[in-house]
Amino acid sequence: MQRLFIQRLAVLPSALTSFSFAQPVQTNLRMWFDASDPAARTLDTTAPITVSSLINKAASGGTISQATKSKQPLLIAADLNGRDVMRFDGINDVLLNNAFSSTPMSEGTFFIVFAPMSSNGSYPGLISTGSSGQSDYLTGINIDLGSGFQSSFNYLNIEGPKLITPGGRNYRTTGNSNPFGQWHLLQVNYWSSRLELVVDGNREGRVTFTAPAVLNINEVRLGARWYSGSERGYGDIKLAEVLVYDSAADCDTLNTSALYLAAKYNIATSYLPPRLPCRFQRRLHPRFLRLSRFRECLLTERTQFRLQRRHRHRLL
Repeated sequence: MQRLFIQRLAVLPSALTSFSFAQPVQTNLRMWFDASDPAARTLDTTAPITVSSLINKAASGGTISQATKSKQPLLIAADLNGRDVMRFDGINDVLLNNAFSSTPMSEGTFFIVFAPMSSNGSYPGLISTGSSGQSDYLTGINIDLGSGFQSSFNYLNIEGPKLITPGGRNYRTTGNSNPFGQWHLLQVNYWSSRLELVVDGNREGRVTFTAPAVLNINEVRLGARWYSGSERGYGDIKLAEVLVYDSAADCDTLNTSALYLAAKYNIATSYLPPRLPCRFQRRLHPRFLRLSRFRECLLTERTQFRLQRRHRHRLL
């Protein structure tokens, strides 16, 4: 049994897509928007077929919607691993709720399955939240493609009241090889003392701070932003699924929810295989206790192989 565990330890990241998960972790799940689920969406079937609303599949409920046909994202059938997705046009498409919830989040962990199609430099939005009628970056959170024209997915801006960066800040560090149109699994950890970006399981930008500010979710938007008194920053993106946890997610949540999305949409990632849970990993390697939850959970294939060799004698 111990020898079998050694063989499983070095599972290649590309093999993660063979695992399947029925659903993400439900604990602390605040938002779950799933364009691939016919039961969770309402369509306007007048050609072209568009998405007029999405149900929040999290226990807290609610919807995001768009009454105007010309502002509804297109439904693209079987576009990603046989699953339907939405296409926001970057002109005026947006799904929103102006009264989503009056209960703010003290921390947030975001997972987004999306493909950027272009970036015109006007902070094209993926998701935006905030207080009613107030700028997202001052009262909630915005995740967008940044300022300045981009020729590939090499820029991702994340802002909120915990860390306001005038003009935005790029959290991408390895984006030059990511052409537009390519699907990605984003993870954004906006926690009490740090903000960090993970793209396809690989850690990229990270900053630390001390700020008690909360993330308001009175207003929630997919595909656009709200700042300087108006809706703007429409994203030219494809979007499949969004998970938002109102907490600093633990290792099991990070791994399980990320792997659920990676397997469902067949996105290659560097997340750990599910047979190596974080709690066992910490017991096997005590020095991990000194590392952040992120580093505990996201070991690369190379690190796994090195640890396998170093600790082989302990397992045999």
